[in-house]
Amino acid sequence: MWISAERCLGLDLLAGAVAERLARFARRARLKVPASAGALRSRLYAAQAVRGERSGDDGSIELAVELADVELLQLARTAGVQILEVQEALTPCAPGNAYLQSTAASGAIKQR
Repeated sequence: MWISAERCLGLDLLAGAVAERLARFARRARLKVPASAGALRSRLYAAQAVRGERSGDDGSIELAVELADVELLQLARTAGVQILEVQEALTPCAPGNAYLQSTAASGAIKQR
């Protein structure tokens, strides 16, 4: 990807690539939204971000969601939405202290 700050070329592509990369790392969170936030609830379900739901005693809705940090920050700024808990980012590969290891198939790679 070629960019030029002087000519403002490629900056939109760079911003898109950064946003795409950040969106790959999702966090699980618990949200509390008012019963009147049906449109938000519907939007989260449409995005397949909801992992669980329960009703609060006060009529609010508690949602377990899985979202990128950028989306969680947007929700935190939304009136009436409370972020109750945020877990660590989910990694796309090995969890915890694990590591991935692979070996070449025998005879498949010849060294020169």
